[in-house]
Amino acid sequence: MFSLLKCGMDDSSLLKSFVEAGDERAFRELVDRHIDLVYSSARRQVHDGHLAEDVTQAVFVVLARKAATLKSAAVLPAWLLATTRFVAHDVMRTESRRRKREQEAAQTMSKEPENPAAALQSPEVAPLIDDALARLREGERILVTLRYLKGMSLAEVASAAGISIDACEKRISRAIAKLRDSFQRRGVALPASAIAIELGKAFTQAPTGLANRAAEAALSARSLVGSGRAFRWQIAGASGTGVAAAAAAVLLAAGVIVAAVVQNFGVHSQQFSGGTSSIAVVQQKIKVGVLLSEFTASDWHPSNDSPYDLSHQKIVFYLRSPKLDVYAILEPGPNPTMRAQMPRTIAADHIIDGADYNALRKLDVIVAGHNWHMRQPVLDAMDQGVSDGVGLLEQAGFAKLTPSFTEQVCELSAMKHAELFSNAAGGRCVVVASHPLLGNLKPGDEMICPMLYGAIGPLTPDASGLIAAPGLRNGGVEAAAWEKYVAEKLHRPATAPSSGKLLENDLVFFPLYIGQHGKGRIVACQWHDAPPAKLDPNNDGTFYLHCIQWLAGRPIE
Repeated sequence: MFSLLKCGMDDSSLLKSFVEAGDERAFRELVDRHIDLVYSSARRQVHDGHLAEDVTQAVFVVLARKAATLKSAAVLPAWLLATTRFVAHDVMRTESRRRKREQEAAQTMSKEPENPAAALQSPEVAPLIDDALARLREGERILVTLRYLKGMSLAEVASAAGISIDACEKRISRAIAKLRDSFQRRGVALPASAIAIELGKAFTQAPTGLANRAAEAALSARSLVGSGRAFRWQIAGASGTGVAAAAAAVLLAAGVIVAAVVQNFGVHSQQFSGGTSSIAVVQQKIKVGVLLSEFTASDWHPSNDSPYDLSHQKIVFYLRSPKLDVYAILEPGPNPTMRAQMPRTIAADHIIDGADYNALRKLDVIVAGHNWHMRQPVLDAMDQGVSDGVGLLEQAGFAKLTPSFTEQVCELSAMKHAELFSNAAGGRCVVVASHPLLGNLKPGDEMICPMLYGAIGPLTPDASGLIAAPGLRNGGVEAAAWEKYVAEKLHRPATAPSSGKLLENDLVFFPLYIGQHGKGRIVACQWHDAPPAKLDPNNDGTFYLHCIQWLAGRPIE
C-alpha cells in the first residue's frame, strides 16, 4: 500500500530533523507519507470530501506544533488517527449545529429512530472504525494502525515496536478480538478475519495536491503563531490573497471553524484572513447540564458533616456566564431537596431526567461537582452520553463513594484504575504541562490548591496530568481500604478496586488532568469548590467556563 522508506530517512529521523533543525523538507516528507492515512480517517468520520480536507490540514497544523512531544516515530500513525478523531469530532459538532434546522424540517417527513442504538444497526463498518480503535489500549492501537492502516508487514510492525514477531502477532490478534466485540456492541457482527479485511479496505487516497496544501498550512501556522500576523489557511486549493475568499466560502457554507479546533491543541489562531478580508464568528450558547444529586444529598455521609445538599454541590453557582445555557440534571423519582434549593438561574423547563440518554446527548457538556454518590441508571446514561461526544467536567471526586472505584467509574474518569484515595488539606502544587486551560502558566509554575479530594491511579493513555501535587505522591488511603470502609457504612458488600496491586510506578496525585472517554473530552478537577487562585483570580467561575468551552470544542475566551 505504502512504503515507509520513500526517501533515505525513516520517520524517526525525519521527526528529529524537523524538531531539532526545523527542516521543512523533512516535515513535508512526513506529510506526504501519512496524508492518505489522515484523509481516510477524516473522510470516514465527516462523510464529506471538502470537510475531510479541512480536517486533514488542521491535523498537520497540530503535528507541526506538537512534533516535539511525540515519544517515538512508532506512535506517529496512531497519534495522527487520535488527533484526526478529535478534530473531526469538533468539526462535526459545529456542522451539526448549523444543520439543526434543516434536519428538523426533514424529520417531519422522515423521523430519526427514537432509540439511539437503532441508528447503529447498519452493516457498514467504516463509520465505526475510528471509535473502536480509540477504545483500544495505546500499544494495541499502534500495532493495529501500523499493520492494517499503514499496510506494514508483520515483521516491520514487530521491528518498529521492538518486540518479537510472535508477540506482535498475538497482541494484534487480541486487539482484533476487542474490535470485534466493539463492533458487535454497535450491532455489527463480523468474524476476526473479516475485521482485518475491513481495516485494510479503510483507505482512501487523498486528493492530488492536498499533501502540499497541508504542509504549507502547517508550516505557515507554526511560523506565524505568536507573531501578530494573520494566519493564511490553505483551503480547497486556494492560496495567496485568495485564501480569505475561499475560507469564507467554505466556512459560511459549512459553519466549520477549523481555527477554533486548532486552538484547542495549543495553536492560538482564531481569525482567518487574507488581504483586507476577515471572518467573524458568532457562536451559540453552550448547553451545559449540571448534575444536582438527591442521592448525594440524602444518602450516607459521616455524622459529623452537614447534609450533602446544594451547599456541597455548589459548582452550579459558578456557572453564571451569559455564554452558557444551564440545565439541571436530576435523578429519576422525587427530588425534594434539589427542587427546593434549585437556583433561580435555572428555568423550570431546563430540568433533565439524569437517566434519559436522549436528553443528555443534546447537551454540549455535563458538569458533575461533589456528586460522590451515583445512581446506576444515571451513571449509565452519562457514560453513554460522554462516550458519544458530550464533554464531562468532574469536580471533587466523581462517584467516589458509590459506586466507588468500579471499572465503569474509573473509565469515565480517564483512569485505568484507582489505587489510592485522597482527602487532604490544600498544599503546594506544580504545573506539569502547558495547555490552553492554564493560560500563561508554564511547567514548573507553582500554586496552592485548596482542599484536594479524589483518586490516585495511573491515567489512561489519552489522559494527561496538567497540575500535580508532589507532596501527595503515594499518599492517602489505599483504595481497597477506603472501599471496605464505605461498604461498611452503606451496609453492602465491598467491591474491590479494578487493580489488585497498589503503589504502581510511584503514583502522583493530579489535582487537574484532562482525558478522553470514547468521543467525549474529560476535565477532572480534584479539589473542593473553588479552583486555585492562580487559575481563577477573581473566583468568579472563569476557569470553569474555560473548561466548558474546551470540552465543547469552542475557543477559550
